[in-house]
Amino acid sequence: MDVWSSIVIARGIVLQPENSIDVEPSPTVLYDMSRFRNDGAFTGAGEPDWVQLPSDLWVQEYDGLNDTINCGNDASLDLLTLTLESWITLAQQPADFPQASRTILEKNGAYYWFMDRAARVIRCILYSGGATGYNSFNNVWVLNNWYHIALVVDGSNVRFYLNGIPNGAPAQTNNPNITANNARFGSSNNGASYWWYGRQGCQRVYNYVLTPGQILQRYETTKHWFGVHN
Repeated sequence: MDVWSSIVIARGIVLQPENSIDVEPSPTVLYDMSRFRNDGAFTGAGEPDWVQLPSDLWVQEYDGLNDTINCGNDASLDLLTLTLESWITLAQQPADFPQASRTILEKNGAYYWFMDRAARVIRCILYSGGATGYNSFNNVWVLNNWYHIALVVDGSNVRFYLNGIPNGAPAQTNNPNITANNARFGSSNNGASYWWYGRQGCQRVYNYVLTPGQILQRYETTKHWFGVHN
């Protein structure tokens, strides 16, 4: 049974990967539960694995070598204002990354959400009018711990959230770009590099701005699946 099967999916969600309990999801297709059906194809030598948590929720595990999920380039993923949301774990400290970053989600040349090796923070890059990077605040990352992260691009600021709490809001000086490139979980440069090493689950991409209260509510209503109780 899918966790969200009894929930009416909001029209503003453009990508919401399936997160199942009990039954393991498809090993080759990441089914999108939004009305846009931006289903993802698993790629990589081993492909991302599904791992079942003690709560019975299945999440994706990326090996940091070449695992990625390609969700295509439907027009619904061309976004000027957006909210990105995910639960993540890290299997390696940022300072030890072999490359400059590890990718959470990217639509190449449009918007890029990632963990940065040098700054050791969650960052994003927006590409309209040239690539401009934005940083969240510093955080001490504990390996294999679950974190709820969110990114909001609202036209004025780039707002980061960590476990439902604001975590930096630098002024926005450019916008996401519109490109024909695919959106991918776990890799950058059209799947060629900067692979995620760790787990991801309960991701969502929205075509509108979530409020701080809505993001906190998302954290509170999903954290029990990840064994987070604070």
